[in-house]
Amino acid sequence: MSIEWTEGKAIYLQIVEHISGEIAAGNLKPGQKIKSVREYAIELNVNPNTVQRALHELEREGILCSHRNTGRFVTDSTKMIEKMRREQAEQAVCDFCSKMMELGYDLGAAEKFFHEKAGTLFLSQGKLIG
Repeated sequence: MSIEWTEGKAIYLQIVEHISGEIAAGNLKPGQKIKSVREYAIELNVNPNTVQRALHELEREGILCSHRNTGRFVTDSTKMIEKMRREQAEQAVCDFCSKMMELGYDLGAAEKFFHEKAGTLFLSQGKLIG
């Protein structure tokens, strides 16, 4: 696992975003055991307390759950995961739209640009688009 750290943003929040992104993308499955605090800390070269804070936040949000003496697991709730996935997709769209407006695109031009680029990207990844 590799995270490109963003300057000025708390590391624990970046870990939260990365792990929740892995869950939303399906790379971590419902009910799957995740790495330990120590494993993440070593892999990311960060303080274990930082990882602990990130995992605690994911537990507070209901995305992860702890089982005594066995570790942390991705929630079994596919409804919760789908909600999180949709929220992340909405944020990506908002970010895209904001940037396009900053660049002076109107809705029609932004939509055309999106379809051209998305089509190319989806096809290059072997994904079918409708």
